[in-house]
Amino acid sequence: MPEYKPVALLVLVMAVVVTVATAAAVGLLYNTAFERERLHLISTAREQVQLIEAMARFDRIYRHDFPGEPEAATLAQIVSAHESYPGIGDTAELTFGQIEGDSIIFLMRHRHAKSGRPAPVPLDSELAEPMRRALSGQSGTMVGIDYHGERVLAAYEPVAQLGLGVVAKVDLAEIRAPFFRAAAAVIGVATLLIALGTVLFIRLTNPMVAALREREQALELILASTGEGIFGMDVDGRCTFANRSALSMLGYNDEAELLSRDMHTLMHHSHADGTPRNRQDCAVHQALSGNSAILRDDETLWRADGTDFSAEYRAYPMRRDGAVVGAMVTFVDITQRKQRELQLLHAQKMDVLGRLTGGIAHDF
Repeated sequence: MPEYKPVALLVLVMAVVVTVATAAAVGLLYNTAFERERLHLISTAREQVQLIEAMARFDRIYRHDFPGEPEAATLAQIVSAHESYPGIGDTAELTFGQIEGDSIIFLMRHRHAKSGRPAPVPLDSELAEPMRRALSGQSGTMVGIDYHGERVLAAYEPVAQLGLGVVAKVDLAEIRAPFFRAAAAVIGVATLLIALGTVLFIRLTNPMVAALREREQALELILASTGEGIFGMDVDGRCTFANRSALSMLGYNDEAELLSRDMHTLMHHSHADGTPRNRQDCAVHQALSGNSAILRDDETLWRADGTDFSAEYRAYPMRRDGAVVGAMVTFVDITQRKQRELQLLHAQKMDVLGRLTGGIAHDF
């Protein structure tokens, strides 16, 4: 129904506001969590690099009984220490890699004993970008594609003396998941509350809306039923409403043809002889600037087709809080009344003339 359109618009606005507010709040919380996770990954990667470098220095000095170079002993200890470590979260991992030929070889990852090593990745592949940067001697953080093709937040550090790259990373999906769930829950609860509030609002306001609608219909019926033309104007003299009789007498078919148009220009612009009428002499505009009603018992008004008619009209200033905000004008077409008055005057003259003639004839 048309009267429910504002309610529907209000519900839509509330839904948009809730969605935007939720998105903003979740976005701020996500950025905070993202930054905290980034700093944690940086700390993890750097701690691992410091530990590995310390082990490498120790092995070079004291470890000579391990088959191969001391670096091999260091790498073996690293793999042994981490291969059964479950890591933190579902996707958080610490990986170590080296370059062999044209490929990146992963020495280990968390859950190494259960999942095995990741497959080698070609150096020119789009995968394993964080490890590629670590092995090129770079240090920092990034959001990129890991060896398994997932988008990750990663911290990468090089271990130059071992030709080793260290990457601590977590899938972005794991960081985002709780915030998506929280946003969905908030929007769901808000939607339910908006729906309940809308139902309650409609039930509480329905009687008031019905009463206002009934009064509006009664007023429309009164305005439509009266034989007087009635229209309203704002302080600039522009039409704000017009009843059916006013439209008919002025020669218009629809109220929209008058709304917001200057009524003086349309219907009161000239005298009966066609000479222009100044706006200052217009009784309607005098009502707008004065504090009392204006009555004109014989005035010329003009129709839409350019013809004129005699009218009797009254203009009443409309006030709000003591200030004039417009005027209401009522008028009637007195053309037939004037014709009857002329006919009556003519009959009276003929009667007088007849009596006078009869008297003269009698005297004669």
